[in-house]
Amino acid sequence: MKKKTLLLIAMCLLVAAPSSFAQTKLVKEVERMAKKDNANLKEARNLIKPALTNPETENDARAWYVAGLVEEKEVERGFLAQQMQREINMNQFYEAVYNMADYYMKADELDAMPNDKGRVRRKYENEIKNGLQTYYGFLVNGGAEYLNNNDFVNAHKYFDKFMQVKAMPIFEGTPVAEQDSLSMEIGFFNAYAATQIEDNNDKAIELLNSIKDVPYRQEEVYQLLAVSHLNNKDTVSYRNTLQEGADRFPSSQFFLGNIINLYLNKGDYDQAKAYLQKVLESDVENKEMYYNALADIYSMQEDYAKAEETYQKAIELNPGFADAVMGIGRMYYNRALKTANEATENITNEAKMKELDAQAQELFRKALPFLEKAVKLDGENKEYLMALRNVYYNLKMNDEFNAIEAQLQQ
Repeated sequence: MKKKTLLLIAMCLLVAAPSSFAQTKLVKEVERMAKKDNANLKEARNLIKPALTNPETENDARAWYVAGLVEEKEVERGFLAQQMQREINMNQFYEAVYNMADYYMKADELDAMPNDKGRVRRKYENEIKNGLQTYYGFLVNGGAEYLNNNDFVNAHKYFDKFMQVKAMPIFEGTPVAEQDSLSMEIGFFNAYAATQIEDNNDKAIELLNSIKDVPYRQEEVYQLLAVSHLNNKDTVSYRNTLQEGADRFPSSQFFLGNIINLYLNKGDYDQAKAYLQKVLESDVENKEMYYNALADIYSMQEDYAKAEETYQKAIELNPGFADAVMGIGRMYYNRALKTANEATENITNEAKMKELDAQAQELFRKALPFLEKAVKLDGENKEYLMALRNVYYNLKMNDEFNAIEAQLQQ
């Protein structure tokens, strides 16, 4: 019995032996197939895929290299067809580019692993480098195509793979790894696409943080980062990012406005004013913006005299600053509307109604020159035009009303 058992085990080993080498042999056959001029690449792709998950070859650099080679040959055919102005399926072409990069990256990782003796003997480095250097730029084309179609998932997928290729160790010290204008642009759009994907805030934040110091559209990077923190319900990081953005881009209304809104939403008007006063005491540029924001708060608190005084400081610094001019006009206009509404509420008290109507008319007249100037400074602003139209209406300035009404209808 013992001899029979040993014989049975030996027979099992003999039966198993061929299958243990089957995938390795298959990889070599697919490699030879792919290198032929008229290779059936569809068949080669189908043959190599099982080797990428088979325990015998899933960690074999050659298997992944061959998978990448098949895709490279597909890309090469597509590229030559385009050069000959033949129509091809561009989505399939971009998919082959992506798969080539993905497989070659995995092959390179495995190719760099030490052998049993602790030595690294790379076999495919040159082939991988040459293939990627030749075609990886098409990842940008694919990402741009998907971005233009608002397919942010695929846009991010392709842009991210482009950035991963540039970061591969085999390209260290080469032009591929350099941070040129294209890589800065793709880094931005990769992060932007990530922010547009649902439930992807963590990845978006990671990418945005990685490019905060890259000199390309940095203000937008900080804005997107702040919004991503807010979407993540991380109010501390949101506030810190707003403050950092305000420090780096002091003329940006986005950071200023949202910092002020944080205080105002809590009803902390004094803290909001203190923040603005602190900024105004510094050497910040474009101080008119900060005076304008401070005046808005005074206006909300119905401290109209202080509000107008502060708006005027902004106008003194920049006579063409339409927001501050409109701020004064809006303040008088809103007070006029409020007073006119009070007049209608006193319809049974004729004397009181006339008094309030007269006050409203006076406030409309005070608003008029500021609204007209604001429209002169920014004639495309619908808010300005509509407010001025309403003042013309209330002051019975019919010709002016009709002219601005016609303008609004255009």
